[in-house]
Amino acid sequence: MLDMFRKRGVASFVYSGLMAAMAVVFVIQFRPGANSQNSSSLSKKCVAKVRGECIDETDWKAQRYLLRGYGEQAPPLNYNKMAVDSLVERTLLENEAKRLGLRVSEDDVMQEIVRYKVYVHVPASARAQARQLGINDAGFRGVPFGTKDKPFDQQLYEKALHNMTGQTASEFEDSQLHELLAARVLHLVAERVRVSDAEAWEQYAQDKSTVTARTVRFSPKYFGERFVPQDTASIEKWAAEHKADVDAKAAALPKDKPAKLIKARHILITAKKDDPADKRAEAKKKAEDLLAQVKAGADFGKLAKENSADPGSKDNGGEYDWNDGAQYVAEYQKSINDLKPGEANVTETQFGYHVLQVVGRMDGTAAVAYPLYLQQKGDELAKSAADKVSAALVGKLPVKLDDAAVKAKIDEAKKSGKLEAEATQTVIDEESKARVEGAITTVLKAMAPPEPKAAEPKPGEAKPAEAPKPPVAPAPPVAPAPPVVPAPTGDKKDDKGAAVPATPVPAVPAVPAVPAAPPAPPAPAWETDERRPHVDESSPVNVAGSPVNGLEDQQPVVQAAFKLTKEAPITAAPVKASGDYFLVLMRDRHEATRDEFGKDRAQYVGGMLMKKREDAVVNFLNDLREALGKDVWMDQKYVTDDRKKEGAGGGDQQPMPYEDEPAQ
Repeated sequence: MLDMFRKRGVASFVYSGLMAAMAVVFVIQFRPGANSQNSSSLSKKCVAKVRGECIDETDWKAQRYLLRGYGEQAPPLNYNKMAVDSLVERTLLENEAKRLGLRVSEDDVMQEIVRYKVYVHVPASARAQARQLGINDAGFRGVPFGTKDKPFDQQLYEKALHNMTGQTASEFEDSQLHELLAARVLHLVAERVRVSDAEAWEQYAQDKSTVTARTVRFSPKYFGERFVPQDTASIEKWAAEHKADVDAKAAALPKDKPAKLIKARHILITAKKDDPADKRAEAKKKAEDLLAQVKAGADFGKLAKENSADPGSKDNGGEYDWNDGAQYVAEYQKSINDLKPGEANVTETQFGYHVLQVVGRMDGTAAVAYPLYLQQKGDELAKSAADKVSAALVGKLPVKLDDAAVKAKIDEAKKSGKLEAEATQTVIDEESKARVEGAITTVLKAMAPPEPKAAEPKPGEAKPAEAPKPPVAPAPPVAPAPPVVPAPTGDKKDDKGAAVPATPVPAVPAVPAVPAAPPAPPAPAWETDERRPHVDESSPVNVAGSPVNGLEDQQPVVQAAFKLTKEAPITAAPVKASGDYFLVLMRDRHEATRDEFGKDRAQYVGGMLMKKREDAVVNFLNDLREALGKDVWMDQKYVTDDRKKEGAGGGDQQPMPYEDEPAQ
């Protein structure tokens, strides 16, 4: 060959150049991996790369449609990122399949398609929404490609693919080969999970054992607002003792806004600006009449509950918590700034007429310290009250059946037709609750602040005139002997025909009227406050239950309830949960039995196995992603949530076209 090149001279160089070019083409076309996605990446748009392997934009577009579903009301999710995550995880699962030696043939794919099974991998981050997407635990969605008469119709099949993915039949079948392979890896992961009998029984006992709890809630906010002294002197004294905390809070406040707090209450009489003049005049007069009653000493809270149109404050006697007034409308804000504590007026705003009264005002250090003071003092008093109630119940719970009063109540209950066991349980429940409520009342009364007294006159001042006492009704006079009223004659006769006089009937004297008793004074606010500690009862709950309505952290209460026994049915010390203190009492308890487990075993283990397998699949996918580490790249424009562009309502049947993507 070399001799031939030498003889041909220049021509040989041309020939050798052609041979070299052919060699380059050969290397490019037939090098190892030349037909892989990496080799053709020059002609692809990569939405992501997994260990250098390109995920093509066309596959991403199809995956968006497959995930969302055709003709379904899909949940509002970021399908762009879901599609990228789906293809990244699918690539990792395919690599895992190769490691395990798993294979899927074209025949396998077609067998699934003719059974109306379209596989689509739901990424770990969205598996909780898989059923909303119409994708079952096996990883496929049912899509018919035929009719009753013709189970598989090629034309319907190709049309459905075009509408569903925008792919040709060969492209879709190639994609399904990858999907089926990924699904089989996850199937292997799930199949390895087992639930032992001991494990199932332990979980069953936890789920099915229940306790019916009674709780008493001691709210620091309630005790702070109703029992803590709120005079400026007490607050400033506390602030001096906690100077570091107060200074830290003061430093966080705006420098140009002096610290102040105002507590006000109001009665709203609705009157809109466009109401007729007579209606507005009527509303104004009503407000002025109420103001006159307030100034005469009427109970403001009672008037507010009966007359105010403000739903946010009327049930609290028209009162709002301490604040700086910035959230109120301008007219209302000006009035509370102008009024002194105890003063009241009628203020007009866009809502109508307000009978407005300032209850208190704080400025400077007192305003900064007040929330901290109230929180700490309220917390101390709440815990103290709970401790005192618990101590007051020592020896009173559980209720003993040899108590004479209890025996009498049980006998009385049996007279109503109740059996011995039912009567006993009813009396024990009622007596237990009554003893707790009694202890609460005793403790709160002892802690209650004293009723305000009238101010003593200064030296040299005359004592204020005492209010006139109601007149004492005179004793009724003693009535004289009633006169005898003779009965008419001739009504009755004896056997000789003589008239028989009737028995004299005394006249009934008139009973003098008894004066009405004066009205009872209103109950103190601490007693009528709905946050006042009282006994609440839960329905039966398990270890994951919620025995206290609205409580964020239920676990401390639940755990305490499950530690109680019939011999010790109340917590010895209060339990703290979500900032409040609780005394927890056990009313009843049910322990799950092996017999109950035997009846429910198959259904229960099935549900437990399904959940455990799904957890295993999610953990496996997360492990694959974690092992991938930083060896993955994503083009951010393909993961951006474009639901605003798509309508964001989740009601579109398909995603909108992406950039130059044609509508399907």
